[in-house]
Amino acid sequence: MDRSRIDVVKKWISLFPNGSSNELASLFTQDGEWTDHAFGVRARGRGGIEDHFSMWIRSVPNFTMTLERSWEVPEGVVAMYRGKGTMERDLPTLKANGTPFEFQGFVYFQFKGNLIQSLDESYTRVYQEIPSPTSYHVRSRI
Repeated sequence: MDRSRIDVVKKWISLFPNGSSNELASLFTQDGEWTDHAFGVRARGRGGIEDHFSMWIRSVPNFTMTLERSWEVPEGVVAMYRGKGTMERDLPTLKANGTPFEFQGFVYFQFKGNLIQSLDESYTRVYQEIPSPTSYHVRSRI
C-alpha cells in the first residue's frame, strides 16, 4: 500500500533521534537532496543524507521533533515542527554548549512519487542562545 506524502513527512520526523540513517535515507529518491539552510549545507544522494542525519544525531543524541502542522501544496508538503534537544558534541561549524534548546523549524518537501526528491529545512542557527518559543515576549496592542 502506498503511503501518502503526509505519512512520509510524519515518518521522517519520527526518526529523530532513534531511527537509523539508512531508514531515513530510504525515504528519499536515490538522487534526493536535503538542504539545511541554517548551516548552509546541502546533502546529496542517499549516502550524503545518511551522513547529514548521523552527524546531527551524534551532536544532539536526544533531539526530538514534534510535528505541529503540515499541509499539502501542489509541489509537495510544507511542515512546521518543534525541535528540542541538548547539543553535546560540536558540529563542524558550531561549538556545543550543553544547554537544552527548543526551536521552531519549517521544512518544504518536494516529492517524486512517494519518495522525497528534495527537502529544504529552515530554523535559527542560534538555537542554543534563544528562548524557547513558549517563552517569547508578547507585545499586544488592541
